[in-house]
Amino acid sequence: MKNKKGISASRKAQASMMEYIIMTFFMMIIIAFIIFMFLGIQFTSITSESSKQKTDRSLSLLKTLSSSQIFAVSSQAEKNPVFSAKKLTAAVLSEDFCEMAERLYGSSWTMELMIIGETGSHATADCTSSNYGSCGIWSLCQPPGEAEEAIIREIPVNIYMENTGRTEAALMKVTTYG
Repeated sequence: MKNKKGISASRKAQASMMEYIIMTFFMMIIIAFIIFMFLGIQFTSITSESSKQKTDRSLSLLKTLSSSQIFAVSSQAEKNPVFSAKKLTAAVLSEDFCEMAERLYGSSWTMELMIIGETGSHATADCTSSNYGSCGIWSLCQPPGEAEEAIIREIPVNIYMENTGRTEAALMKVTTYG
C-alpha cells in the first residue's frame, strides 16, 4: 500500500528502524566515552592519593626518627633531641635493631647520618666497632632487595660524640621505599 507520495509503508518502517539503530549506536558510543572518562578520572585520583600517602609517610618517618628518644642523649632528650654517637653505633652493630625498628616505624626504609663540615677520613668512614670515635657515617637498616620507587628526605641534626665531648653537625637522610 502506498501513500500520496508513493512511499510504501514497509519502506517507511524500514527507514524508521534504521534511524532507531543509528541513534542507539551513537548513544552506546557516548555512554562508553563517559564510562572511560569516569574510569580515567578515578585512576588519576587513586594515583594521586597513593603519591600523597607515600609523601606523608616519608615526612612522618623523618619527623619521628629525628625526635626519637632511642638515639637521644638522655640529658638533652626533653629540650632538644641530640643524637648520641654511642647509641647510633650500637644500633648499627646490633643484628636485631632493624627488626625492632620495623615494628615501631614500619618496613621499607633506611636512615643514614653523616657528619658535615669536616673533610678527611673522619667524615667518610662508616662506623663500626673498630673505628668508633673516628667515623662519621651511620647507616641503619638496608634497603629492600628489589628496586622500588624511593623518597629521600634530609634534615640537619646534631650528634654528640661521647669520646670527645663535642657536638657535631650532621645530615640525617631518611629514605622510604614504595
